[in-house]
Amino acid sequence: MVPSYDFDIRWLSPREAEDDPAVAQALSENVSNGTSRGNYIALFRDPQVIAMIERADPVLRAYLKASGFGFAPSHSGAPAGRFPADDRVARTNVFARLDTNLSKFDLKDADLGGFDFAAFLKAIVEGQPLQASDLPEGPARAPAGPPPARQAMLAEPGGEAKLGAHQKVMPLMLLALAATLGISLLIQQLGKLQAGL
Repeated sequence: MVPSYDFDIRWLSPREAEDDPAVAQALSENVSNGTSRGNYIALFRDPQVIAMIERADPVLRAYLKASGFGFAPSHSGAPAGRFPADDRVARTNVFARLDTNLSKFDLKDADLGGFDFAAFLKAIVEGQPLQASDLPEGPARAPAGPPPARQAMLAEPGGEAKLGAHQKVMPLMLLALAATLGISLLIQQLGKLQAGL
């Protein structure tokens, strides 16, 4: 089976969090080092692609990670070659980082583990936006809270054992993000206090 290089944007916190200028500034300054990538990550849909990245020389993984990619499969529900239109700006930022980082990582003689860079670029160029109303209903794009099936599963004793690894890790990532943000803000405030003394 030919691997698919389609990818989706996954938001680490609700997009609406960045509507508050103070939160957006804090994310930009403290989490994402001045870029707008603190609130999302790009994830390939096809587990075959992730397996190729795992087999490849570490430079490929480092390049993709620096460009905003994670390495767990995820699917928005969009069909092949399509992506949620709401993710257009984030995808554009990912493309810009891929371009910028290309000169920083020597991929020329690297073993890419079967990762087809030309097919990846083709998927980027040919990807078309899809309106949210055209996406199938499902847990990946639910507006708020877990879908009813997940709520029922979590209500069962031991239901959390049925969660996949990425479903267990995401809350931990959010906690780490919040802790990092809080510590960074605390350090800034202490620095201001010391400067004022």
